Amino acid sequence: GWPWIFRVSSFAAYFLLFLGFLVIPLTPPKSEKPKVDYLGAITATVGVTGIVYYISTGVEYGWASPKTLPVFIVGLLLVVSFVYIESKVDSPLMPLRVWKNRTFVASVTLAFVQMAMFQGAFYYVNMVFQEVYGWSTIKTALGFLVHSLLAVVVFAGLGRVLPRIPLKPIILIGFLLRCGTALLFSFVNEHTSYWRLSFPALIIHVFGVGFSMLP
Repeated sequence: GWPWIFRVSSFAAYFLLFLGFLVIPLTPPKSEKPKVDYLGAITATVGVTGIVYYISTGVEYGWASPKTLPVFIVGLLLVVSFVYIESKVDSPLMPLRVWKNRTFVASVTLAFVQMAMFQGAFYYVNMVFQEVYGWSTIKTALGFLVHSLLAVVVFAGLGRVLPRIPLKPIILIGFLLRCGTALLFSFVNEHTSYWRLSFPALIIHVFGVGFSMLP
């Protein structure tokens, strides 16, 4: 069943945690302890969590419901508090000066957009496999196999190539490839073969994600 998506992910995470403990070398202790912006970390985490909770549950309970609106207001206040704290503390979690850097702002904006595209694409493809093709859980997982296996190869290769080439055109090509993926899936119906559109679309998506996310 679908709960196994989360169980398998948790098993993988624990395995990588154990592997990291064995493989990643320990850094020597520093003479002085680094200052940690605990107040900033708490206000940012709880504030963003409150806003996400409001967006996630607003459809079910209502946007002005007593179960959602107060949480949203508290979340906004905490985020505003976080910005104020970052402007005052000596070692801020997020120094506000970074937002004066145009490259940083552009990168954050593109990262936000591409992650939204990534999540939207996977949700939509899941719906295509389940609702349009009528596939079972395991068959849907196998349908994604080409994407996950190819990503390992493509991302590893791009990690070696990207530092040697101009990144701006690569990022643009990546976003165009991802748009192409969406366009291909828009033509899928119950009579369309997986190999005809869905399979090549997933391959194109791997390269699109690699070209836009890694740079």
